[in-house]
Amino acid sequence: MGIGDRAYMRNTIPFRSGLSASAIVICFVVGFYLVGLVQDSTRTDLTTWATLPEINPAPWQWFTYALIHYGFWHLLGNALGIWWLGKVVEEYYGEKIFYFTLIGGVILGAFCWWLTGLGGGRLENHILIGISGGVYALMVVALLDRLDETIT
Repeated sequence: MGIGDRAYMRNTIPFRSGLSASAIVICFVVGFYLVGLVQDSTRTDLTTWATLPEINPAPWQWFTYALIHYGFWHLLGNALGIWWLGKVVEEYYGEKIFYFTLIGGVILGAFCWWLTGLGGGRLENHILIGISGGVYALMVVALLDRLDETIT
């Protein structure tokens, strides 16, 4: 391959359409984190509609709790997981499977939290936040076809 065969020399650079699905999800999560910072500094109530409470959760809260994060390190860990694992899932299986896996992991994580007694029916009102269930689902799907690969 000579220098003339490269895409930038032929003036035919492959078309890249906007942000990846992983980047879009990270933007939403960071946006909600910033809203949470505004909420904390102004002492208003902007994001409690999105958290998943133990007692009488609304139907949308089974999804929206994943957008709320408690601290910077919580946000950073989940964002890095989405970036690395989401990229693998998105490139290998496609954007549709990426979103399906992420949303399925979020719902399954909330359901397991509720079923195990950590949520649902307790006297104290605890809430569930974070997209960690979706990140673990992305990890499982990203590693499905790579069980025999050597990690170096």
